[in-house]
Amino acid sequence: MNTKRTFLKSKLTRFVIILLILANLGLGIPSYLLARNELEKKGQVILENAVHLALEEIKAIQLSVESGALSLESAQEKIKTSLIGPLRPDGTRILNTPINLGENGYFLAYNDEGYEVMHPNIEGDHVFNVVTPDNKEVLLVQEQIRIGKTGGFFEYNWYYPNQVDIGRKMSYAKYEPKWGWTIVATTYASDFNKSAIRITLFMASIFALTVLLALTYTSAYINRLLHPIYAVTESMKNINSSEMRPVPEPAENDELMDLVQGYNGMLDSLEHNIKSLKDRKKELRKLAFYDDLSGLPNLNYMTQHFNTQVDTHSASGHFVLLDIKSFKIINSLYGLSFGNDIIKSVAQKLNTRRPTDDSIVTRLSGNEFGVWVPHSHENNILDWVDNTKEFWKNAFYEKRFIVNIDFTVSYVETHGHGSNFESLLQKNSIAMQYAKANDLDVLKYSNDIYNIFEQESTLKIHAETGLSADEFYPVYQSKVLTHSNKVLGVEALARWDSPVLGPVSPGAFIPILNKTKLILELTERMIGYVFSDYKALVYKYHPDLAVSLNISPLYFMSDNFVEYILGKAIEYEVPTDRIILEITEDVFIDNIEDVNQKIDILRENGFKISLDDFGSGYSSLNYLQKISLDEVKIDKSLIDDIVTDTTARKLFYSIVELIHNSGYTSVAEGVETLEQVKIVEESGCQSIQGFYYSKPERL
Repeated sequence: MNTKRTFLKSKLTRFVIILLILANLGLGIPSYLLARNELEKKGQVILENAVHLALEEIKAIQLSVESGALSLESAQEKIKTSLIGPLRPDGTRILNTPINLGENGYFLAYNDEGYEVMHPNIEGDHVFNVVTPDNKEVLLVQEQIRIGKTGGFFEYNWYYPNQVDIGRKMSYAKYEPKWGWTIVATTYASDFNKSAIRITLFMASIFALTVLLALTYTSAYINRLLHPIYAVTESMKNINSSEMRPVPEPAENDELMDLVQGYNGMLDSLEHNIKSLKDRKKELRKLAFYDDLSGLPNLNYMTQHFNTQVDTHSASGHFVLLDIKSFKIINSLYGLSFGNDIIKSVAQKLNTRRPTDDSIVTRLSGNEFGVWVPHSHENNILDWVDNTKEFWKNAFYEKRFIVNIDFTVSYVETHGHGSNFESLLQKNSIAMQYAKANDLDVLKYSNDIYNIFEQESTLKIHAETGLSADEFYPVYQSKVLTHSNKVLGVEALARWDSPVLGPVSPGAFIPILNKTKLILELTERMIGYVFSDYKALVYKYHPDLAVSLNISPLYFMSDNFVEYILGKAIEYEVPTDRIILEITEDVFIDNIEDVNQKIDILRENGFKISLDDFGSGYSSLNYLQKISLDEVKIDKSLIDDIVTDTTARKLFYSIVELIHNSGYTSVAEGVETLEQVKIVEESGCQSIQGFYYSKPERL
């Protein structure tokens, strides 16, 4: 909202003028009215006394009439001449009133018939019905005759002599009974209150002079009074330009002194606060854009820098991620303090060993560093990675411990156009996750990797929904005795038929469930499904049927696995000695002692333990000697070539013999042809499982 600007000095000056005007009007108007009233009262006294004097003079001359010394006509003329003046030839009289009735005052008289018996100008006229010029209802002569009977005052409006203006007239009338005259003394009110007007005009001139002097003094005083305020205002304007000028203190110690001192104090505080804010801003910028521990630029800095470079220079180059391997183990073994020392040392060494002078090294998260290398060639990046990894193999930390550092490295190439750092980092993170999951040291991001992650993400989302909707179910594949072809048992296998994705291969969904730990829920559901189907399976085959069930390594090592499966066996009344729990060698990686302890408890409760996929790993022979098993299943990869490859066949024979020598039952998996069946029979392997005899089917 725009309002007209007014100045404080102008407002104060107007206020003083208005105050002076009101003061003088407040004094002048009542004084004028009081003086006027008093003068008019004095005039009334004069008029009344004048009439009484006239009556006394008539009374005195009447004695001469009664004594015969004067005729009545002579006496009356003498009174007229005395009260008004001598008669002119034209019938008017020379106004020469002996009593001062004012400039326009005079005597007049009416007889009872309403004739002017005494008047300066119209003597002898019949005026009984004369009215006032402003009010036709007022019968002037009649009213004066009426009032004169008892004597009294009467006011009316009448023309000024020889003018068209009307003025207020004052009169006093009194009746003289012997002559039958009503004697009237009359004059204009202005004749008496002219003095009041003169006094008022004099006071007005005094007022004007007072106002002039007051304005002169007030202007000077206001200037002096407002000078500190003007100085504060001007100083405040300068604050906008970051110029803080203190205001000089006024000479007098008053409220203005308090204002100036307060303002100067405010400036001091403001200047101090601004300096603190600037320092704080620098500190906040450092916190926002630099990592506190390593001192390197952080994710915010890298994001802003890269996006700015893209906008201004269409930056191209490579962004490299380096993730310290096994850093959690370092923290666990040596403590967080030592881990922090590692981070600081890695940061310092990476920063001094940058691929190029214009490269930027950043710390993105706990043990993850990023290096932006603009305008770089991929071969140079790979050379730098190799040299860096070689350098860290020989890195030695003198603070308490010796630690060799190794990295998982991923990198992504960008040509700048239409890219941003967020998408660049996302791609690199996908490559890093893929490299870790597949135990790769160095990996470049590609669309194929993205597609794999997208597919896995889709599978994960639908798997979560599928588990809740009971889309997973068991199928059973027969396991037969080698020479009799009798069904010895069945293996329960998980299948997934998604209404969105259709049938999904176990080779696709099992790894995803393992990564997301959804395998825990699936394993529990499979235990419930299989135990629920047990009686129907026995009814379909025979009472001695053994049912094999795969247990994921993650679930096998969970704290509640043993308690859970024992509880389910009791709930469904399943004999534990007819249940074979199949485990893979992955279960032994973490702690073989804990695995043996669980196996012992399970076997003590009747369960049998089978080592699945034997021969697919590199350390299976070692596990045969260290754990207690009931059965070993030879992986399909060792069966596929036994017909065409003599070496493969001999290896198969040796493995069967090793299993038997270890005291375990042998099972050949993935047998699909008659030729394979014959070789398995020749090897002495005790049972066969494969498509040759049956495919996995629902119950």
